[in-house]
Amino acid sequence: MDRSDFFKIDKTVVILLFLVVVLVISIVMLINYQRTLVLSHNADTILAAIPTRSPSNSKAKVSATPTPDFRANWKEYENREHSFVFRFPENLNAIKDPHFDGKTIVLITDDTRETVGASGWFGIFVTIKPNPSNYDSKSYIEWQVKNDPLNSGVKIKKVNIAGLDASITQGEVVNSNGEVGPKIYISKGDTIILLTPNHSQYFEILSQIIPTFKFL
Repeated sequence: MDRSDFFKIDKTVVILLFLVVVLVISIVMLINYQRTLVLSHNADTILAAIPTRSPSNSKAKVSATPTPDFRANWKEYENREHSFVFRFPENLNAIKDPHFDGKTIVLITDDTRETVGASGWFGIFVTIKPNPSNYDSKSYIEWQVKNDPLNSGVKIKKVNIAGLDASITQGEVVNSNGEVGPKIYISKGDTIILLTPNHSQYFEILSQIIPTFKFL
């Protein structure tokens, strides 16, 4: 093999490597784009479920045939210590203090056992977080969540839930397997009420629960 043949082979290898790199980058960009669409859909589903407040001077329209509320037969969870109540599907269960630490106060799940333990279970975890500086929900997330390298790309959408300041995160890690999804942070004085659906099957259920939230 003379020198010219060697350079021809070397040039071919370089072109092939370049094409492989371009292909890999394109695949990664496509995966990230699809992931963004899914995450956006999850957060937007929850946003669409949150009731909007009508201006105080506007007249409410009364429907002659009220739409039946599919939540009418749902169970109710009430927490007097933190003064809130919400409803959840009748086929699910509310397991109190599943981690035995007093922080995760209840788990909404389809599991039927009385105790859950520390890991390996799926549902909607309702957790109380200390907020000694009385941060609003967005500031709290920027302080506690976005400093974590795993959650540096999290997006935040401000909302109002039952009259309180709240935020929905989009793209936050929700379980130990690295699955990402929405979380809801409700700012209530010196505490944050955090709702975490740690599996995709509970994302839509969370969007159905949120409109039932009330503060006592």
